[in-house]
Amino acid sequence: GTVTSVAVADEQSPGPVGMTREDVAAIWGAVERLYATGMHPGISMVLRRGGRVVLKRAIGHARGNGPGDADETPEPMTPDTPVCIFSASKAMAAMPLHLLSERKELSLLGPVSHYLPEFGQNGKRDITIYQLLCHKAGIPPVPTDGVDIGELLLDRREILRIICATAPDKPGQHHAYHALTSGFVVAALVEKITGRSFRTFFREQIS
Repeated sequence: GTVTSVAVADEQSPGPVGMTREDVAAIWGAVERLYATGMHPGISMVLRRGGRVVLKRAIGHARGNGPGDADETPEPMTPDTPVCIFSASKAMAAMPLHLLSERKELSLLGPVSHYLPEFGQNGKRDITIYQLLCHKAGIPPVPTDGVDIGELLLDRREILRIICATAPDKPGQHHAYHALTSGFVVAALVEKITGRSFRTFFREQIS
């Protein structure tokens, strides 16, 4: 069954920071729906607003509920379970696109190639920004044969050229993690639409 752990002593009333308990319940409901997809064996979430912790909960298992865990005794995840986080910057990178969408400066349902025509090569013309953010754009991994990947990752122009030249793998049809690719396209979109460097836009508008 579903395992939920709530840090009751840490959660504070959301009223003083302009939220209702229904708001908090709706956010947690979205987490429960994500867990119900079966993609994640466990999810831990802390939501802080205006300095107050309004939600601190976990659902699922820390171990014993993932691929290859059949022999392990399931261990419930709690808000205090340590989690090794990779790609935390992906959520931060997506924030400027959501901000631009909110300001009606781009459409998340619009094709990436509308803003970055070079991205539309080799069957990628209709891939949307939404698909890019959901890891459903079908962008294949960057070829690394005979390449110093460390050096390549520092050459944004070259890696973007490689990404734009690739053919996609079943775009929009399945979820496949864009580990070292989506961030470069996201940054290029922000820069094309705002006329500012990604770092500058992020610093001025978000951080």
